[in-house]
Amino acid sequence: MTYLKHISRKGESTKLISARIQMHNVEFADDNCFVFGRFINAVLETLVHDLQTDYNIKNEKYWLTASGSSFTGYKEDYRGSIPKMIRVRCDLLEYLQMNKYKVNTAINLACDRWIDYFKSGEVADYKIVELTDHKKADKEKHRNS
Repeated sequence: MTYLKHISRKGESTKLISARIQMHNVEFADDNCFVFGRFINAVLETLVHDLQTDYNIKNEKYWLTASGSSFTGYKEDYRGSIPKMIRVRCDLLEYLQMNKYKVNTAINLACDRWIDYFKSGEVADYKIVELTDHKKADKEKHRNS
């Protein structure tokens, strides 16, 4: 049984956090016209599900709990990371904190995993539509025409 509790329209369903996100992950979301907050919640939801069901998890649990390591477990951009304020679902944060996982590492690791899923065609079309900022996508389409 998985632990996912989503309280909608209650005012307590999300929490504003500050996270350092690798530049290539921010650019990926921007290039695909994804709403960044929705993108982060979707990738974290996928990571939490994979952790709970032990699906395709190799060393992720180690990277999420190891402290003081010079290696991170996710792709590091030579340009570094940027701080972003993000509203993250409380149930996802509670799960990470309950298991003593590092939130910044979890976000960057989840982004890399989700991008690999996206490139291999394993992400459902409805999820892509759900994440897309349609106004921005239409502007991009008209600009490229």
